[in-house]
Amino acid sequence: MFKYDEEVEPVWSRLEVVSKRSTTGEIVPLPRIRENWGSGGRSSTEVSDCRKHVRWHRDEPVTVIGRTVLIVQARMGSTRLPGKSMMSLAGEPMIVRILERLLRCELPDDIVLAVPDQGQDEILVDVGKQCGVSVFRGPEHDLVDRYRQAAEMNDAELIVRVPADNVTPEPTEIDRIIEHHHTLPGRGFSSNLAEIWGSGYPDGIGAEVFDTSLLIEASDRHHMPTQREHVHRNFFDYETQKAVDEAWAPVSTVLCPLEFRRPDIVLDVNTKSQYQLMSRLYDDLYPNDPNFSIIEVISWMDQHQLIGER
Repeated sequence: MFKYDEEVEPVWSRLEVVSKRSTTGEIVPLPRIRENWGSGGRSSTEVSDCRKHVRWHRDEPVTVIGRTVLIVQARMGSTRLPGKSMMSLAGEPMIVRILERLLRCELPDDIVLAVPDQGQDEILVDVGKQCGVSVFRGPEHDLVDRYRQAAEMNDAELIVRVPADNVTPEPTEIDRIIEHHHTLPGRGFSSNLAEIWGSGYPDGIGAEVFDTSLLIEASDRHHMPTQREHVHRNFFDYETQKAVDEAWAPVSTVLCPLEFRRPDIVLDVNTKSQYQLMSRLYDDLYPNDPNFSIIEVISWMDQHQLIGER
């Protein structure tokens, strides 16, 4: 247990935070729950919830409630681009390059590679172990159940979802949406994975964050094939930009930093041409800086007059 100062007003995030809390279209700022640990130090009010702890992020203390587990979904049996997870990016399988970037995130307690329980996916199990991440095997097409089991087996109270078709996940932006989610007054679904309500994010650099308890409830209440195979459709539809049930699972986001506020950019790999584009990008950027940033990605795309394809 630790103590914090309830008399110190919570500080606002240095990030520009927005949250849509209803279907009226109103966008309102959310207060932070991260304590201000300035010169006053820790406070006088004892927190009895043993799940609540503090982690340092960018030299500031962040209040974290519950165990946060980042889960990456991958499979060899992609219908549009079979075997893409093992396709080469700068000399290593795509899934290796993705995990390299995700391992630089600061706020997740653990990273789990969640793959189907099919024979062809055994190679992904081996790669995950070699990369030093936990591996879980579950249903191929029921992603809700795969995520649920992976979360429960790893004692996750908060799930960070990253699909393995996003080959340039940005660690700082994934930490940003996790940090934002911890400011919510209750449970919810937070995303900066793609454009949402004018957030301005390029497609494919962030993540979705949601409470495990919500996923368990979704698993019990939603049975449509499109919802079982696409986890986000239990909470939010990116095409219609509508929440499934705001009262049950409020949806929120953060505004993309101006330096790379480019919702026209697509960094997914679901087709051969998308793979060829990302392969070129990796060949150019990775040798000079394996930790290249999204700003460098945008600069490269602009230099070559490319935006990617949807």
